Amino acid sequence: MCLTIPAKVIAIEENTATVEFPNIRKEVNIDLLAEVKVGDFVLIKNDVAISCISAEEAKEVFALLGIDAS
Repeated sequence: MCLTIPAKVIAIEENTATVEFPNIRKEVNIDLLAEVKVGDFVLIKNDVAISCISAEEAKEVFALLGIDAS
């Protein structure tokens, strides 16, 4: 079973984005997402952004995981 984690894109440089999980920042590859932009929420798997999701979907996932994303 695989778990993807939502994160907010806070910066983009070439094919890499800086994303923010609650209280964590990291660099991820965005080659799979042609139109990702700062402010988008993405699903991360193995340091690769694999899909964009809405802010509401991200909040729901954080709530299910018991993570305070405020």
